Amino acid sequence: MNKIEAKDTIYKVFDYIDNGVIKTDFGDFAGHPGLYFFHTKKEFETMLDSYLNKEFYSRYDIYYMIERLVKFLLGKYDSHTKAYFKDNIYFPIAFKIQNDEFYIINIIDNFKDIIGGKLISINNIPIERIASELEQIINYSTVEYKNLMLANNIKQLYILKSLPSIEENVDKITYEIEHNQRITTVEFDVKTKYENLKSTTPENYSYEILDDILIIHYNSCKNIDKMKSLIEKLKIIENKLLYNRYKK
Repeated sequence: MNKIEAKDTIYKVFDYIDNGVIKTDFGDFAGHPGLYFFHTKKEFETMLDSYLNKEFYSRYDIYYMIERLVKFLLGKYDSHTKAYFKDNIYFPIAFKIQNDEFYIINIIDNFKDIIGGKLISINNIPIERIASELEQIINYSTVEYKNLMLANNIKQLYILKSLPSIEENVDKITYEIEHNQRITTVEFDVKTKYENLKSTTPENYSYEILDDILIIHYNSCKNIDKMKSLIEKLKIIENKLLYNRYKK
């Protein structure tokens, strides 16, 4: 779309964020409170105009501008308001960030021998540059959340294609990995159907006992019935642990 169409599309998106009604199981939510609290609409318009620096824009350009504008308006005060590609493609690879470096923690079986390797580049673009461009569209109030979102976004094809340094017409993403002083190239493309990545996250609403220490696993408490069931199980386990300690 041309510059006028791109601008009009972005205005419509932010009008929806500001005023749109969303129906959920918890009730209706009407608009984003305080969307223009930290920056006025005039400041928003000025920032948008500064981003419109070419004649034609793709869906990826629009996405990147919207995310930058959301961050401009809300910054560290809202880590949840964002746009999504509903048809996005996630590659079967997972990273964890340590000391600002990306390390593979999970990947499909073909490449299991490089788990623990460090990410060097994506499509020949240094990872430092990729991370910097991603940071521009991530709202966060803690470094931990920023790192979580970086690791999540870096395996999503369409988000990568929205970055200024990645060509948006690519149908293949190449991760360059350094492992045991060797460089390995891992390629994923849009046409290949990959096996699902085996989860390394413990089952939600579960627990385990290690050396008499009770470890509870849950990352969400939306399912009330499962949470109640877990609590009842934990009461029984707690009594057993206390009894065992008393016997010792």
